[in-house]
Amino acid sequence: NSCTTVIDTFEVLKNLFVENLASRGILVFPNPTKDYLNIQLYTNPVSDVKMDLYNLEGRLVMKDIYPGGRNFSMNINYLPPGLYFCKIYHETDTYQFKVIKL
Repeated sequence: NSCTTVIDTFEVLKNLFVENLASRGILVFPNPTKDYLNIQLYTNPVSDVKMDLYNLEGRLVMKDIYPGGRNFSMNINYLPPGLYFCKIYHETDTYQFKVIKL
């Protein structure tokens, strides 16, 4: 129901935070960006890389799975300008960061 959705999206926003990604083995560039956000992992994943992108309301606006590899790009050119929160799941690690869409 809609009440549950509001609570779920609030919890997502409350729990998202920005961390020092380079020290954790991931590079995200350019940020801010207009079209593509490039992501480079320092290690070779043996499993898929999963990515979720949320808007400021905590709603999931993009979800994707990338087959094992170190480099991939997210096409976000269709999204309106603004601030987004990204979560990347790579094996046992989760990376969380802000994305600024110009």
